[in-house]
Amino acid sequence: MNLQVSDMFFSIQGEGIFSGSPTIFIRTSGCSVGCHFCDEKKSWSPKKQVNENDFAMELGNLVSTYGRIPSLRFSITGGEPLEYPDNLIIILTYLGRYKLPISIETSGAFPPITWLNSYPQYTYILSPKLSSLPDFDKWYGVITIPDKVSFKVVLKDYTSFQPFLVFLQHFKYTYLDEPRKIFVQPEYSSTNTFDEKAFNSAVVSLWLEGWNLVPTLQMHKHLKLK
Repeated sequence: MNLQVSDMFFSIQGEGIFSGSPTIFIRTSGCSVGCHFCDEKKSWSPKKQVNENDFAMELGNLVSTYGRIPSLRFSITGGEPLEYPDNLIIILTYLGRYKLPISIETSGAFPPITWLNSYPQYTYILSPKLSSLPDFDKWYGVITIPDKVSFKVVLKDYTSFQPFLVFLQHFKYTYLDEPRKIFVQPEYSSTNTFDEKAFNSAVVSLWLEGWNLVPTLQMHKHLKLK
């Protein structure tokens, strides 16, 4: 049996709430969301696959090599992992054997899976995209559980945040007394640069509107890591 996996590697998590964490990445293949700024377009095709036995062996090798590192975690990214839930569940079953925290990067265009309800150390990194905003009703049950979802938004300028307002407004306070943190990162160009003035201005304006934004850079790009 083959799994839709386009790449597996160890690196530093460069984005969002776990930025700076040592991480084993599992990049799934297949994505119909198609973000124009995606830097992994080669993962869009579901045809990039790996034999399940080879996957298990490589995963074991990565854990054997890096497992002694404190705070090591897994990150399943893509592609869009939730677009192929059966594939994702098999991957999660293998990862679950190592008892490490797991993050799943998703646009939220597809519903969350119930498999994770029995696995305590998981976090969805929900990064909504304009082409397919998450269904509020399908995500509400997960998002209202403390610490199970972290929001991440690609921010080009002030206007680029506006389409997300309706969706994010639902969860601005959720279970907290203060506005929920939303990690924002610039929209990088193909040369790994961004409009600093527009990004900085947008962050300050949205702060003044009451949004609890946490600006971050894509650390791995500045460190020239994978």
